[in-house]
Amino acid sequence: MKQRGWHWLLRAALAVVVSFGLEIVVRVFLARCLSTAAYANPAIHVSLSLATLSVPVAVYAVLTRRFGPRPDDETRCRRCRYILRGISEPRCPECGERI
Repeated sequence: MKQRGWHWLLRAALAVVVSFGLEIVVRVFLARCLSTAAYANPAIHVSLSLATLSVPVAVYAVLTRRFGPRPDDETRCRRCRYILRGISEPRCPECGERI
């Protein structure tokens, strides 16, 4: 059986934290740079929120590409994932699965 880790959850959580942090930084920057009337415009907040929704997806994609599971070049058993390099019989020496 293929083992699955919690790596996807860690990448997703990190993506959400980064996106919220980025939104807070951008909102503080806009509040300081824009006048009160311009910052009160709801279109700015809606467009900022929509733009922020794409940030977790982008961060997750970058983290997955960098730290995600790597393809394995070894031929492995379907049942126990034992490396089948150099075997002489069409059976897994670990679990007996027919290859």
